[in-house]
Amino acid sequence: MGTTVDEKKHYDDHDIATFIARKEFEKRHPEEEQPEWLKKYMLTTGRKTGSKKWTMRKILFYKEQLGPNQYWEKSLKGNPVLVEKDPETGKEFVVLKSGSPENIKVLFEVEVDVSDGTARVCTDIDISALDENEYQIQRG
Repeated sequence: MGTTVDEKKHYDDHDIATFIARKEFEKRHPEEEQPEWLKKYMLTTGRKTGSKKWTMRKILFYKEQLGPNQYWEKSLKGNPVLVEKDPETGKEFVVLKSGSPENIKVLFEVEVDVSDGTARVCTDIDISALDENEYQIQRG
């Protein structure tokens, strides 16, 4: 009866690796020093590389080449969205699609060992030099 929600949570290795990678990223790039837009655009990915070992990445997707009748517009919340206009009906709609793996910029990559909580940074770029206009929010 006295069990809290937190006591019931079970964290798997992916969750732990994600947490360790996030802490390492924040140690090197404190939130108050990150570009305001970065959190909306950045995606964390991870892959298991061995028993209790993970490679975690913070990535951005470059804006894709626009197709016919496509353009970028700001949503009501100020986020960039890709809009396409149907040439026959004139109706506009938001394009939802995933970016290709070749179309990414790796900001941060870290090898995490969940068994001992260590993290070895492999890639870490200067995020202050990033230009928001080069990237898009990843939609799924």
